[in-house]
Formats: sequence, structure tokens, C-alpha cells
Amino acid sequence: MTDSFRLFGLCFVLTVLTICSHGDSVRPSKITSEVIQQDLSNATLTISYEKTNTAGKTETIVLYEGPYQSEYKPEEQITEPIEVTISLRLSKHGNPMTINTVIGNGSDVHFTYNEKLNPQHRFSLVGTANRVINPVNKFSVMGDLSFLNVDLDGSTTVLLSAIIVDDDGNRDGKLWGPVLVKDNSFLIEGDVVRATSATLQIRGNYTTRVPLILEPHGAYTVNRLGSQIEEISITGGLGYHDTLIESWQQNVNYIALVEAYSTEYRKFLKEQKSGLRDPTPSYGERNDVSKEVTRTVAPAEGCESVQLPKVEGPIPTQRTPKYVELQAKTQEFRNEILKEIADGDGDRWVRFLAYEMHPYKSNDYDSMIAVLSSLAKEFSDKFVEEYFAPRIKNLEQASIVAKNDAKLIPGQKVPNFTLASFDGYEVTLYDQLVLNDMVLIDFWAVWCGPCIAAFPELKTLRDKYTDETFEIVGVSIDHTLEKWKEGVEEYSLPWINLGEAQGWEGPVSTMYGLTNLPKNFLVDSQGCLHKKDIRPAELKEFLEARYIPIDALAEPKDEPEGTG
Repeated sequence: MTDSFRLFGLCFVLTVLTICSHGDSVRPSKITSEVIQQDLSNATLTISYEKTNTAGKTETIVLYEGPYQSEYKPEEQITEPIEVTISLRLSKHGNPMTINTVIGNGSDVHFTYNEKLNPQHRFSLVGTANRVINPVNKFSVMGDLSFLNVDLDGSTTVLLSAIIVDDDGNRDGKLWGPVLVKDNSFLIEGDVVRATSATLQIRGNYTTRVPLILEPHGAYTVNRLGSQIEEISITGGLGYHDTLIESWQQNVNYIALVEAYSTEYRKFLKEQKSGLRDPTPSYGERNDVSKEVTRTVAPAEGCESVQLPKVEGPIPTQRTPKYVELQAKTQEFRNEILKEIADGDGDRWVRFLAYEMHPYKSNDYDSMIAVLSSLAKEFSDKFVEEYFAPRIKNLEQASIVAKNDAKLIPGQKVPNFTLASFDGYEVTLYDQLVLNDMVLIDFWAVWCGPCIAAFPELKTLRDKYTDETFEIVGVSIDHTLEKWKEGVEEYSLPWINLGEAQGWEGPVSTMYGLTNLPKNFLVDSQGCLHKKDIRPAELKEFLEARYIPIDALAEPKDEPEGTG
């Protein structure tokens, strides 16, 4: 063997030894906590992690369990990155508060408990959160928040959250933090295998939410956005963050809108504080504008006698405060750019993340279905099965329900249906309608508190107007027949009780456009809808007006003149 090969071999061995011993060179993480004024004498702190044993089962390894103190020395020395759970139980029977972090990666862990913080963030890391397992995919989010000119120390926490979507379309939530701001700064480090939509939440003396796209190797910094501080930004990401966030957030037109919104918002607060404005601004300012409201949908055949809601003449409308209008424009600006990306034909993951950022209106079902259907062609069958297929199905269902709900207005006929009754007989709606003058179709479920609260008054009205053939048909949308029958018995419902037991997606629920409970429809013997979503008090007024006693309608007789 030549000297050169001997030298190469020696170098190779030394290199391998250096790589193999790299993990051993990482110093153990130092775990400390702040000693605070709250009485934690009864508290128990636990540090643990999970591992898979040789039998393939998950077991919990406890590194420390004992009192809350200033420093903790785990029973096992950890020199490789592992994720641990730090749990604080204030009393023996209290619910534990938990923090997830990583030790064994060379970083220290420092945490605290502070009752002055939001209950969800009272147990938090201090200054830094490090959950880096794989440094190859590491990212960092840091912020010096001094530009806010607000004292944040000891009062404000930062939490980074994301929904991780894997190769098969499975979703899993992940949190980094919460981190208590120290010296007006914080640092969060973690790792992700691919670009992931996330939100940075700051809560305390200053509160806001900031979007970002986490990427391997991303080094993000929190910055001021323009000259205002109502909204802040995150910069420094790579391609995905630049395309999906900075493309709109750093746009001069967007910044101009945010600054205008901020100016109007501060003006609004100042006027409100000085008493120049109504303290309930969410309803806006009245602005009398004449409108003619007329009905454009003709009544169904046989429903011409239904008294249709109609308002004509000047109607006071409401104008929202200017800052709200400007804030809505900033959202529209953002959404238009994201929709253009989602609707386009670019990188599939960019389009997917754009959709995940919810740029579409909640009732824009057709657009969302179109985007998901297009994206489904570019992902694996497993991804489609887990992610796209159920969402497309839900949107298609929601679209049908919304259209059915829009069609059911006074003067139109309600759809017929047949369901099993509490007594086990098949009951058809229109067979019951022809036997009565008015029928209230009342959709309910055992978990619907407002539905149940209305039962006593509905019973009273039914008893009072039985002779006038007013009836109630209750339709349960509980998921099981057992729950429905238990509810009928528990609340002693005396009317016609029908059960679909298919939840929101049952055929009858869909036909009637159900998206919420309570939901009811007041119809006549022809199936014509008179009132929708009528409350017991309004139902009482309707029945009183409809069934005025005969003697009350008669002309009063002249009283005989007195004698004497």
C-alpha cells in the first residue's frame, strides 16, 4: 500500500470517528425554571419522553418527577436530540399543564409559571423555544419587538402553530412554545420536512396573529410593516414564504391600505374614548338611504294567500366605520393574490398552501370545489383519499344545503318526506298537513339546548290551539335512534315525533337546508311556508292573530240607555 493510500485511509478513519462521535460531543441540556412568587409547594413537575421498546410498544420514560425548583437533573443523561414533555400539576388532582421541547441538541431549556398570563400560556418557556430534532431541516423565527414601544417582558407570550400535512394527506397540529418574551425578544427554532403554513400568535400587552410559511433553512424575522404597528410582518423566508406571504404583505398597495386602516382605527378609538362615538361601534353608524324592497319570487301555486314579507319605502341602512371597511379591503387584496395562485397552474404545493390559507369566501363552494378537483389530479391516490375526497364531498353537500335553504322562503312549498315515528310507523308529512290547519315542523336534537328550552312554551301553544288543528311535527337529527327516543321520553314530547338519525347529512336535513339548530318551518295544510325560524313568542302572536275568537270579531252591541 502506498503512503498516499495509507494517508487517505487514516484520514477516512479519522473522519468517520469524528462523525460517529459527534453526538457524544453535544453537551447535555441544562433544564432550569424561574423561582416565582406563586405558592407551588403542592405542585409536581414531570419531565418525560416516549420511546418504542423492543416489542414495538410505546412506553413513557420519566427523567424527573418531583417538586418545582430552580434546576432539574434528569436521571438519564441525554446527549442525542429527543422530544420531551414537561408537565406541571399545581395540585394532586389538578389538570396538568404541558410544554413540549427538545433536549440533547446542545440547547438549554428555561421555563416559568406565571399566573398573570393568559391561562393557556401561564406555563411557558422563557425567551427561547427549541424543538430541533433534525438540524438539516432547521428553521428559526426571531423577533426584537422593541419597535412596538410596549413593555412586553413578563406579560407577553409568543406561540407558533402549524398544521403539518404528510405525503399521504394526513394532518397533524404542531406547536412551538409558548415562549415568554424576554428583553422584548424571543427565538423559536424547529424543523419541518417541507413548506408548511403556520401562524405566529403574540398575546399579552400586545396581541396579534402573523402568517408565515415555514420551510427548511428558513430564517425569519418579525418586523414593522410600514409606519404603523396594528399589523406586523415576518420576512426572511425562502421561495414559498416569498410567494405566498411577501407577495401581498410587502406590496406597497397593501401597506398603504394597512396604514390607512391603522390611522382610521386609532382615530376611531380616540373618538370613542372621548365620548364622541357610541360605545358599541360594531353596529356602525346609521345612514338613511331610501331603498325599495320588493319581492321578486312569485308564490307557489296554491300559496297565493300566504302573507309575504314586504317592506317598501325609506329604510335606515347602516354604514360600518371606515376602519372596518379599510380592514376588509386589506383582506380582499390578500385573498385576490392567493386565489390567483390557487387557481393557477404553478407548483402544486404552492397552490395547495394558497388554498390552505382560506382565501375564498366560506360560501364560494363552486370555486373551492374547482381548485380541489384540479389539485387532486396532481397528488397520490392516498393523498386524494385522505385529504381531497372528503373535502370535496363536504363542499358539495354544503352547496346543495345552501341552495335548498335559499329556496325555502315564505310563499313556497316545503318538500315532502317520509320518516319513522316514535311508535314505529312510517309517517308522511303531507298526510299530516291535510289533517291540520297549521303545522310547525320543528327540527331538533338532544344536544341542542335552545331547542329543548323552547319545548315548554311549544307544549303550551299546542294545547291551547289543538281545537284549531294546530300541530307540531318534531324531526330529530340525532345520530342514533336511541338518542332520539331517549330525548322524546325524557322531555315528554306530546306531538308527532319523527327521527332521521343521520345528523346533518340526512336526506330530510339536506332538503330543508339545515346548517344550524334550532330550525323550524310553519306551514299550512297545503304545505305552503308561512314562517321560517320562528321563535315561540312570534309563533304565539301568529296563532293569536290567526285564531281570533268569533265573539271577539262581532260588532259590540249598543248598551241600552239608562232609565230614571
